[in-house]
Amino acid sequence: MPRTADAVGRSVPGVSPQDVIGRDIGLLRDVMTNWFESRGVAVARLDGLTYPVGAGQSNETLLFTLVEPNDAVQELVLRIAPGSYALFMDPRFREQQMLLKMLGEGHHVRVPEILWQEDDPSVIGQPFFIMRRLPGWVPVSQPPYNAAGRLFEATPRERERLWQNALIELTRIHRTPVEALGFLSRGTDGSGLKQQFDHDVAAFRWALAGREVPYLEDALEWLVAHFPQTPVDGLSWGDARIGNMMFDDRFNLTGVLDWEQCSLAGGEQDLGWWLLFDTLYSKSIGLERLPGLGDRATTIAAWEALTGQRATALPWYEYYSGFRLATIYLRKTQLDRMSLPGANIGNNLFTRLMSDLRDLPPPPDMLETYASRP
Repeated sequence: MPRTADAVGRSVPGVSPQDVIGRDIGLLRDVMTNWFESRGVAVARLDGLTYPVGAGQSNETLLFTLVEPNDAVQELVLRIAPGSYALFMDPRFREQQMLLKMLGEGHHVRVPEILWQEDDPSVIGQPFFIMRRLPGWVPVSQPPYNAAGRLFEATPRERERLWQNALIELTRIHRTPVEALGFLSRGTDGSGLKQQFDHDVAAFRWALAGREVPYLEDALEWLVAHFPQTPVDGLSWGDARIGNMMFDDRFNLTGVLDWEQCSLAGGEQDLGWWLLFDTLYSKSIGLERLPGLGDRATTIAAWEALTGQRATALPWYEYYSGFRLATIYLRKTQLDRMSLPGANIGNNLFTRLMSDLRDLPPPPDMLETYASRP
């Protein structure tokens, strides 16, 4: 029986950086007003300063409006580097800024424009950058778009338009020239995929924090044994899904968001992640896919036609994506002090999906005891 939208939302626990940090918004408004004025930006007031609804699991992000003395208005986004609440071993905060500037200035991909950046952590506790807010709406994952929201309420033709525009932009990412992307390299040993994989293994050990999860150790052995023979280097967005894209009222794409997992692992890595999330927010949580969204075969064929590449190792990339998500979940259980039946380091939404991908028995629960948050 399909779950309700609220229950689905709880399948991926909703604690976010702002829940833990508990930032004083009034103080932040005063500090940011002074910061703008120190850079010659006249401020009559800063309105809003709110966290986006249904998003923000990895980076502290706030929306706000800057009103100048002449009543000119700028709609902006404040993106703050992770501090103590860090889901990623290496969130690549500086690389995100460099990549967004390169993609935007070269008109390679529709991304937010970075207007200011601050590397000094003493201003608000962490480095940050400020982007121009893109117009539009996001098919958020909580509640999932297959259960509620703007996409759920759209017609099949509108959904098809959104899916086509999203896939075109995804493949524009993968056609981005790599010559200027050396700053994303994680070293000189092997392909971009091998470098990223080695990093992800290290991140897995970091997220374990001394714990043992035999199911994921076995998964890692499988990934090593079946590593792709001829991976193609290229820009990988890292979190490729429509939930990280914005669209206007006509279902045209206005921008691509959230680049903290960017790498040179190649486009097929993104395609595997994209397909995995398609399953994750439909079959895995008992929901039917919305009519109009391209199915698996159509998505793969369109991606190959638009990139000129062949998807030769998709089962491996999908399973690898599940492993990466399970690694993030390992870290999140520790940060959120969370361990419940069906939502723990051994048995969770991501490890169950990994089991389905290889037709394995469901993973066992591994319940932990955490002290309450101070």
